[in-house]
Amino acid sequence: MKRVIIVIMILSFAVSTAFAQGTKVNSAYQYLRDEQPEKAKVEIDAAIKYDGTKDDARTWFFRGNTYLQLYLGAHMIDNVTKGLSSTEVKGFLGEPLSTRRYKKLPKGEKYSYMYELVIYFANDSVDHVEFPMKETFSKLDDGNLLSVAHDSYLKCIEIESDYTKPELSPGSPLAGIKTIGKIYSFYASNALQDGKHQIALDNFEKAMPIFKESNMEGLTTIYYSAGFAAQYLGDTAKAIKYYQASVGPKMKNRNIYINLANLYLKSDDTENALATTKKGLEVVPGDLDLLITQANIYMHKGESQKANELLNEAAKKDPTNSQLQYAIGVNYDKMAKDSTLSDEVKNSSFEASVAAYKQALEIKPDYFNAAFNMSAMYYNRAADKLSEAGNLPMSETKKYDALKAAALEDFKAAVPALEQAHTIEPKDHSTMVMLRTAYMQTKNMEGYKKIKAELDAE
Repeated sequence: MKRVIIVIMILSFAVSTAFAQGTKVNSAYQYLRDEQPEKAKVEIDAAIKYDGTKDDARTWFFRGNTYLQLYLGAHMIDNVTKGLSSTEVKGFLGEPLSTRRYKKLPKGEKYSYMYELVIYFANDSVDHVEFPMKETFSKLDDGNLLSVAHDSYLKCIEIESDYTKPELSPGSPLAGIKTIGKIYSFYASNALQDGKHQIALDNFEKAMPIFKESNMEGLTTIYYSAGFAAQYLGDTAKAIKYYQASVGPKMKNRNIYINLANLYLKSDDTENALATTKKGLEVVPGDLDLLITQANIYMHKGESQKANELLNEAAKKDPTNSQLQYAIGVNYDKMAKDSTLSDEVKNSSFEASVAAYKQALEIKPDYFNAAFNMSAMYYNRAADKLSEAGNLPMSETKKYDALKAAALEDFKAAVPALEQAHTIEPKDHSTMVMLRTAYMQTKNMEGYKKIKAELDAE
């Protein structure tokens, strides 16, 4: 008889325990409906540990919603600051549950939101905020709320793939997962805008698998933005990976192709760099910046003639682009110094470079690099001639005199460009040193004394 009583007592205890744990799931549900996730957490954390409820889809769904709501509560007013307009606040928080006049402030209004949040406006500008639950939610935010919510939703789907509870928000585990993806993307975009590139990249990388698995719109934009953040952080491999993932028919942003090509070039992968610019020109035909990028790749490869063709093609499209003329000047400058080319080609390249630099300065008179480079071309050629003359034997008097005379003409040609560069950047030391030598060589003693005094005063 005693044994029967004991068995009955055990069964009764088991039934009452199962009922208690089931009640915890129901309590969590009711707390969620009452917008009290902090209380739902206590109930649902106990329910997931009990055999009778840990394999129930609704247990894990309620847990996902609980942790998601806790995160939203903890970060609800992250972007709400004094001075924001009501429109800006709605952009962050959506439409309020209710709005009322507030006579204690000029043209005062108060917006009521869930979790007892009230925002007060004066003249349509945030005056102050009342959020008594903020501290409670913040204490519960250990940095893993979204991760726990995501894992809980996945567990719910694993148990019951089509589970829904429309009266809750979100009403399904998939909707909850998508909300988490949007949160990661939102914070990543804000961090990127604020120049917090590591935080941006971390959040974009959390958003990626969610957007991909859930077939959400905007994945290519996330890849591109992550590539941009990685490029800024100097992570070339990761930047290339994400830029590559963003390339596709839906993304017609030329910057993807330009950035990706430059990253390949940085890695000395000219083959993929060229292929990228060609693909970009298929997507954005005739784009000027892509043409220039392609020309830079050919320059890097040492194919100056091909680069010139592209640069001149680009110049026809935009004849008032000073940077383009400067790029043409730089390329011809390289050709003028290329020992593998004939003297005739090098001389013509020298003249073409000077012409391009002059054109850049006509378009933009304060273009220091154009003025400096042009003067340096004449200056360096004059110095080379003086060096060659100095190494001649005494018997080569005629050639010596010819080289000295040619060097003098180059120094004379360098002076106006050096003076222009000095006017643009009066403190540039290299310009002043070159100008001092040019004045001395051309016997301009007044100019020599003036520039020497400036150098001595440094």
